[in-house]
Amino acid sequence: MRRFFENRSLRFRLVIALSLVSFVIWVLAMVVEWNKARDEVDKLFDAQQVLFAERLASSDIFQGFHEVRHRGLRRGAKKVDDDALAFAVYTENGQLITHDNRNGRYIPFAPKRGFSQVTIYEDDGDKDEWRIFWLKHRDIFIAVGQELDYRDDLINDIVFVQLWVWLAGLPLLILAILWVVNRELRSLRLLKKQVTQRKPDDFSQISKQNLPLEIFPLVDSLNNYLARTQTMFNRERRFTSDAAHELRSPLAALRIQTELAQLTMDDPKEHSQALGNITQSIDRIALLIEQLLTLSRLENLVELDELEPIDWQRLIESNVAQLYLQAEQKGSEIEVEVEHYPQNQQGKSMLLSLVLRNLIENAINYTPEGSLIRVSLSEQKLVVEDNGTGVSEADLAKLGQPFYRPVDRPDSDNKGSGLGISIVKRIVELHRFKLNLSASELGGLKVEVIF
Repeated sequence: MRRFFENRSLRFRLVIALSLVSFVIWVLAMVVEWNKARDEVDKLFDAQQVLFAERLASSDIFQGFHEVRHRGLRRGAKKVDDDALAFAVYTENGQLITHDNRNGRYIPFAPKRGFSQVTIYEDDGDKDEWRIFWLKHRDIFIAVGQELDYRDDLINDIVFVQLWVWLAGLPLLILAILWVVNRELRSLRLLKKQVTQRKPDDFSQISKQNLPLEIFPLVDSLNNYLARTQTMFNRERRFTSDAAHELRSPLAALRIQTELAQLTMDDPKEHSQALGNITQSIDRIALLIEQLLTLSRLENLVELDELEPIDWQRLIESNVAQLYLQAEQKGSEIEVEVEHYPQNQQGKSMLLSLVLRNLIENAINYTPEGSLIRVSLSEQKLVVEDNGTGVSEADLAKLGQPFYRPVDRPDSDNKGSGLGISIVKRIVELHRFKLNLSASELGGLKVEVIF
């Protein structure tokens, strides 16, 4: 049954299901009606047998019995056919006194009272089930019987008369079900029309007007999805626009340096310097593209999967070792303080390594020569801070926005892309940590990753 309904329309499934339910109820109603009709017919004929037996008992059976019998049969013949009733009268010793000249002579003697069901064998060998009522009157036994097939035929006639009415109404019921289902599913068609006729950039909310309450949760889910899609679309559009703007400057600088290198081919010193500038521009563009791709991948992630235990000791030691030479060239010092390594934390080591590298590298690039960069770790948080000139309150509020970087810091060469903190912020969000930017007691910027 489940396979039958697979890949079927909702209208088809509703019509078939409701029609089947209606048919089952119809069959059950007919069974109940048949049983009820049988009970009523049994009561009616049982009462008829009792009354007929009492009528015979009240007659003068021994004086003019045949006259009474024939008169009674003539009256009865107008109301019932030959199978309606049969009777026989016996003495206490089982001697047959009289009968109805038809099936009554086959009723076997049974000295009892009330109703019983017996099998009657006729002369031609046929046998039928009969219901017999026995009445003892003085010194005789009166038996009034009726063939059960007669009752069944009458019950079937009664039920089948109604059955044709019900059969005629069943197609009308199915048509009514089809009409009601089509009418009620019209709201779904309206909803489908609203969605399919939308333009690709139309993220407006779907109207609930003329929709049933049962569809409201679906509409709410669609509206939430549209809102999230609009947010992502706007973010991607803004990101693409900013990326194009940011790439324009280094590409223009690269073009200028290339032209300068061509013009200084006769001067080895200036030519070498121009080639060095070209290399720096290429490195800056490569870094920018790498960060753009990283941020794009992170923005498309909803949650992290295949988490692994975080080895903070290895992460800190490896990143400090990688950036030690860069800090030494600037005369800066990287100081590591570990109060306690967090235990049983799950995450992506590769992404958290990127967080550490960005924070330490930013501290190196945005502090004067000979600065102190401190990396501290506890059970509750990771902190990277420096003793540079710090960041203003206005800049603190904007840090983390893609491509934003403070331009008034005297200790910065302003070669960053403005994506480092954005990448850190997104990785922290994916790990369900919290990022906090504030002024450090050392005098510079303090970045806290709170677990």
